[in-house]
Amino acid sequence: MIAVTPIKKYKLVIFDWDGTVMDSVTKIVNCIRSSAESLNLLPPSDEAIKNIIGMSLEKANDVLFPDNVAQHQALISGYKYQYSVDTTPTPVFDNVVSVLAALKEQGIVLAVATGKGRGGLDRLLDQSQLRHFFSATRIRAC
Repeated sequence: MIAVTPIKKYKLVIFDWDGTVMDSVTKIVNCIRSSAESLNLLPPSDEAIKNIIGMSLEKANDVLFPDNVAQHQALISGYKYQYSVDTTPTPVFDNVVSVLAALKEQGIVLAVATGKGRGGLDRLLDQSQLRHFFSATRIRAC
């Protein structure tokens, strides 16, 4: 187990999910690129996609595809489909479990705030077996 310095001055720690708890960057990049390509759109650069991680899909499309507003819903549907079939691994980062356990042991309340939807976050909390660490979760505002 990793040693975590006591942080008694905090009662609550809120984590983002993608890129903080779980290494999902490659999968997100792949799925956005595939969704764009399926609509014959030029995919954004990997760097541009990485810069929108944490945003809702609606906001991400505003940033990545500002000239294709009419296709935003199709991009969102395509992304969700690609995410469901893409087999790119999304592992929890090294030491996340140890850090979460140490913080919880100190009596710190842990929460997740994310741009993900409820279904996606719930699925990942269960798959990663991390749900029990978090007292609260908040998803994107629609």
